[in-house]
Amino acid sequence: SGRAQASSNDKRNVVVAMTEHGVLHVEDGTASLHLGPRVGQFFQECLEDNKGPFLFSLVLGTVSVTVTFGLVIRQILRLRQAPAGFLRQSYSRMMVMPTAWAVSAILTLVCPRSALLSELIRGQSEAFALYQFMQILFMILSLASTPENSSEEAIGWGVIHALNDGGPKPHLAVPPFFCCCVPCFPRHLMTAKLLLRAAFLVRQYVVLEFLISIFGLWVMTSAPAHLALKMKSWSAVVLKASAMTAVYGLFELYK
Repeated sequence: SGRAQASSNDKRNVVVAMTEHGVLHVEDGTASLHLGPRVGQFFQECLEDNKGPFLFSLVLGTVSVTVTFGLVIRQILRLRQAPAGFLRQSYSRMMVMPTAWAVSAILTLVCPRSALLSELIRGQSEAFALYQFMQILFMILSLASTPENSSEEAIGWGVIHALNDGGPKPHLAVPPFFCCCVPCFPRHLMTAKLLLRAAFLVRQYVVLEFLISIFGLWVMTSAPAHLALKMKSWSAVVLKASAMTAVYGLFELYK
């Protein structure tokens, strides 16, 4: 994607196109993908061509990352004041996502060549956070619906009973797919099978994100340029659909 420039010199046909992952260079039908300059060369070129804006972006990015780290540490210290348990542990693990996004942002700012690595970090941290959020929903439901010292079977039935406390509901008519189709969906009680299916919708994204993000990084660095860009585009579509499906599963649990 992007605008392309073509030139012909000494019977050579050269095409250069900017993509979101680098510069696509095609010469006489042979394509190569340039991921960008390395750190030293990137700093040298930016300081020579756009010194003021580059330094301003570095300062602004460093301040943003520092603020993010500060907020994460503050949240973790507040969580430590709560009673120890799996719920506190899950909330603390959620801090992985803002930390990973801050690190990936500063890596890309310092060296755009690391954009593929940053994309992998952001995707996997997002999948991890969604999985932790699902666990938090299950724990909150179990704590609110069952007495202490209950068996696992009693906790499971307590969760289902709490979800069905308001009677039959259109549990499947939730965002992001069917939020506008509430009248079209039948009302029914939540069952253990539906709970497991909702949990599966979240888990599938965790697995796919882990596998496809690594596969995408390998393709971009190893496969021919045109094939790499094509496979990367299809991977992005699959991951987006998988992420929306995972959010749908979370809304089923949340409702």
